[in-house]
Amino acid sequence: MGSLGTVLERLSGLFSKYFLVADYFPVLIFLGVNGYYLYCVNLTFHQAVGQDLTKETFQTVGVLIAAGVLAFLLSTMSQALREALENPWFLPQKLRKEMETQRLEERASWDDQLEQMRRARLQFIRDQASWDALLRQARQIGETLKTTNAYSTPSSFDSLLLRFRRGEQPARDDIDSVVTQFADLLRANNPSEKDSAVPPKRTPNAASLDSDEVRFRNFLQTLPNRSESEAFSLYNRLQLNFARNQIAATRMGNIALSVQGYFTSRYSLNFNFFWTRIQQVLQKEDKFFDVLQAAKAQLDFHVALFWLLFLFAVVWTPCSALWSFSIWLLAFAVIGAPLAAWMFYELAVQSYRAYADLLRTTVDLYHFNLLNSLHIRHPASIDDERQVWIAINQWLGLGDYRDVEYSSSPAPVRSGAAGTP
Repeated sequence: MGSLGTVLERLSGLFSKYFLVADYFPVLIFLGVNGYYLYCVNLTFHQAVGQDLTKETFQTVGVLIAAGVLAFLLSTMSQALREALENPWFLPQKLRKEMETQRLEERASWDDQLEQMRRARLQFIRDQASWDALLRQARQIGETLKTTNAYSTPSSFDSLLLRFRRGEQPARDDIDSVVTQFADLLRANNPSEKDSAVPPKRTPNAASLDSDEVRFRNFLQTLPNRSESEAFSLYNRLQLNFARNQIAATRMGNIALSVQGYFTSRYSLNFNFFWTRIQQVLQKEDKFFDVLQAAKAQLDFHVALFWLLFLFAVVWTPCSALWSFSIWLLAFAVIGAPLAAWMFYELAVQSYRAYADLLRTTVDLYHFNLLNSLHIRHPASIDDERQVWIAINQWLGLGDYRDVEYSSSPAPVRSGAAGTP
């Protein structure tokens, strides 16, 4: 273990921490699992791995060096491996079409839910005025009564508020029914009834009715906010998981499309073309660039382990069946490795969402810095900026002639902010 720690310390000085996380450690894990598997099934390899300290040291160093070489090769393929999960060209065309159809149906379902939430919010806002007027009128009638207040909190009232506190959004008809019931109670009982004490105090039933009315009004005022919050949450899910006018077969593919779709709709900016230039600008922003690199390393780590575990299953499953390995080794190759690969794919999807959100933040914060680095004047408005990016893309990306106005001394932009033109 001492030699392992020493070699890892030396490697950390040679390679960046992001290379170690994204490429080296996945390869080291892969080699370790394969080595243990081979140790269990191959007598020659089992005997070759002795307990001599010197031999063990050389073996450890050799494995770590081999892992470094393989990790470097893996790092050169990280983009291709991620793109293979975004756009799985190796899948049959029919299967890809079916997967795209599923993603389309999922996006359509979310769109329908979002539209229903928006309509529900508008309906609650309209209903608020009529419910408030009904309760106010009922209270005015109740305050004229001289009869004894016999109010007690109805069970439907407590049930409605309890469901709402648990996160459920009650149906409009249920709310309307309770409002009508509560208005009848306000008409039949005086919420301002006083006792005969000196000075007079509000009777317990009147105090209970008044308190329930306050709680009920607060509940009715909160209804649109709950609907709005749920709509925002679903809208953010849509933005992070899907592009508006494009669809891919896989979840990772749709996340990738959503990034480009975000910049197209907000800035008319070709993100894929300008990303290299943005990274050059970001290197001056050490803290944010480190956060972005760490998120990318985490994504690459999960993607690498997915493919390495997939490779392990592909290689060792037929070998285990052909050479009659133990049932436990066969089960690990056939079931364990694919399950682990699926787990790392799910983690990769989550990591990609976080990384995609950081990419959006990057351009939102530093798009003026990019204009500064290109010596392009700052736009005066959002529409003006869209036209600027369209012109720059046609000029640099497509090679078409477009006249773009230079700025000899771009306005300074504060670190980490979009600045003001």
